[in-house]
Amino acid sequence: MNTIKDSLLIREHWPDTEIHVFYLDIRAFGKGFEDLFQRARREGVTFVRGIPGEIIEDINTGDLTLLGENTLLGTRYRYTVDMVILSVGIMQRKDSALIHGF
Repeated sequence: MNTIKDSLLIREHWPDTEIHVFYLDIRAFGKGFEDLFQRARREGVTFVRGIPGEIIEDINTGDLTLLGENTLLGTRYRYTVDMVILSVGIMQRKDSALIHGF
């Protein structure tokens, strides 16, 4: 959900930015999260199921090419982009107060 929120913030500040979110699964479980997901789609954020298998940098231009498979459609993709932002899920520590109920 952080990625979706960040995508919407980028879209607000730079509306012409092309945003692709590559994912394995999207967990929109909290209050209003499904609405944020749908809003991001309406505002032009593209969601592609399947993380890139390879990122290649063009030495001359600095552009990055992402290669992978869209596992939802069963097709391969190739996107050339200016920037790649990696966003990973975070797990709380095992000794976290939230787990122990403190």
